[in-house]
Amino acid sequence: NLFIVGGNDLNDAVTALATPETFQEVKSSHYIAKFNGNTGQRVWGTYYGVPNVLTGAGIWQIKANSSGVYIGGQTFYLPGSYYATPGAHKQQTTDGFDLFLAKFNDNGYRIWGTYVGSEGTEWHGENRVLDLKDDKLLITGSSSGTENIATPGAFISMKPNPGYPDAFFSMFNTAGTHLFTSYYGGTFTSDPATDSQIGGQFSHSSDVFYIFGSSGNPNDI
Repeated sequence: NLFIVGGNDLNDAVTALATPETFQEVKSSHYIAKFNGNTGQRVWGTYYGVPNVLTGAGIWQIKANSSGVYIGGQTFYLPGSYYATPGAHKQQTTDGFDLFLAKFNDNGYRIWGTYVGSEGTEWHGENRVLDLKDDKLLITGSSSGTENIATPGAFISMKPNPGYPDAFFSMFNTAGTHLFTSYYGGTFTSDPATDSQIGGQFSHSSDVFYIFGSSGNPNDI
């Protein structure tokens, strides 16, 4: 089968991108759809975003396997708790600039969702930002602000540049449990506004994953 995501559905009068009995039939900023990989016919579609709000967020990537359909995205100027479910790793965003991660079942209904990040600003880079292998999810981004989101014992467990952008990567399992978060890159020695764009991908042949991207930071890359 084929799974796609999209956005910028700006015609207020039309909700044709959603089908009955999916997670959300009310129009919003973006949507998810499943197509039959043999016939090209749409199986289901659902909007995913604050109802009747056509801006403020975007889905960057979608992955699927036999356990479910997974999406990764980002909010802009959109505080609240829409993208999280009760008991999630992070249940709300106060500043409205966070990453989000969610699992849907094969019928288009959300199983769980969580925000990913700090009370500062998080955003995705231009690289591959979400990957899935077996029961693991890898999500990558950059984090500003002063709050440390890394877990004890991680590769870099303290924020290198509080108040400035730092690259990070997080892993969850497919049940939505947060496994770890680590930063990538060291303390700036020159321009404190240097931004790292980071992506991640699991190996197809071994139990490792790769981090890649771009950075002006000369330290600990």
